[in-house]
Amino acid sequence: MNDRNPDRYYDVIVIGAGVSGVCAALASSRNDAKTLLVEKSGYPGGMATGAWVHSMLTFHGKKGHKIIGGIAEEIIQNLISIGGTHGHIRDTIGVAYSVTPNNSDKLKYVLLLLLENSKVAPLFNTYFIKPVMENERIKGVILENNRGSFNISGKIFIDASGEGILASRAGNDFEAGRNDKVQPVTLIFKVRNINIKEIIDNMLEQRDNFHNETLFDRLKDTPCLGVSGFFNEWKGARLKVPRDRILFYQTMEEDEIGVNSTRINDIDPSDSLDILYAEREGRRQMYEIFNFLKKKLRPFKDAKISGEAPLLGVREVRRIKGKYVLTEDDLLHGRRFPDEVALGGFPIDIHRPEGSGIESEEVGGKGFYGIPYYALIADKIPNLFITGKCFSATFRAHASARVQATSMAMGQAVGTAAALSIQGKTDPAVLSTDLLREKLLSQSAILEPEEPSESNFL
Repeated sequence: MNDRNPDRYYDVIVIGAGVSGVCAALASSRNDAKTLLVEKSGYPGGMATGAWVHSMLTFHGKKGHKIIGGIAEEIIQNLISIGGTHGHIRDTIGVAYSVTPNNSDKLKYVLLLLLENSKVAPLFNTYFIKPVMENERIKGVILENNRGSFNISGKIFIDASGEGILASRAGNDFEAGRNDKVQPVTLIFKVRNINIKEIIDNMLEQRDNFHNETLFDRLKDTPCLGVSGFFNEWKGARLKVPRDRILFYQTMEEDEIGVNSTRINDIDPSDSLDILYAEREGRRQMYEIFNFLKKKLRPFKDAKISGEAPLLGVREVRRIKGKYVLTEDDLLHGRRFPDEVALGGFPIDIHRPEGSGIESEEVGGKGFYGIPYYALIADKIPNLFITGKCFSATFRAHASARVQATSMAMGQAVGTAAALSIQGKTDPAVLSTDLLREKLLSQSAILEPEEPSESNFL
């Protein structure tokens, strides 16, 4: 291997450079661990940049408590500085308290810049093939890119793949979906040349035609409108799309929206033939939905498709079994944990694996809950962390905690824990959670939210 290739050995190896993986790698490196970040795409960000899930959910609990800080907030502040986001604004749909819209290309740039200015060794366009195991521990990973396959050794590993690919191939138990059916796959596309003012006027005149939590008093003030509804028009159109409404968020452009309404059911995202079907079906639905918008809704009469996401939006693949499994009951009671290292506040939000409906249930307590440290440690592999979409939770709990802001907080937690485990020469399961929490707090993570203030929102 020449100087352009990675070293043969690292303290911490992160598989997957979605937003959770990037935060994990940055945290690990900033806490003095020699860190490798491996990503199969040519850029970081995962669903946020590749699937155009451009409205991050959520940095706040349902009652307005700021629950996410640290590296995630640093990313947002960097985006603000280059005009890549308005920051945290109220979610006008009302499902979450806040949403953080962003420009996916500028987010990609910010993540690349943060990695460039760190000591992380990024290795993109590179596939994880399989782990190298010894005595039920991971000793290394086999990777492959255009230069061939090679073995990299490490001490601590982090599965941030979103698919649980490292953990599952290492032999850890996992679950998928509900009754083996995961939430549907979505292809997000953008539409321009629409009349946002006319949409708002329509919403104010026909409030019963939109989601019952819609913040109607915020519609005229928001810099990025979110809409869930047009129920009557959608029902009358009888589209061959298994959804019960149109859902979209305004992008950073004044006349453009990102449409999150395609829905491909009964898909196994780990099956390449299923994904091929989803690619075709997603585009068929995209054109059907676009024609509906253009012909049936006056604000879209001059609309045109301005782009389709490079990647399918995948909500779930595998949920890896950890030392603790976060449950629905934990969320419904707003449960706090002595070992919690991150917080979540998005409601249980299930796009039903079959049919067209949505199941939603609010978080209890103060509108947020704790993510326990032991839900981020693989059950059977002593030197493996799990973070982001593949972390340890039941189907219903996962439907809340899978969102981007929570995943970024998880990433910072496991990256920091990995570095501390290296320093203490200990396995993650016996690391002092008091030490970890103290370190996270010193690096701007939020574990005890301040009382909410409306003045922080546009």
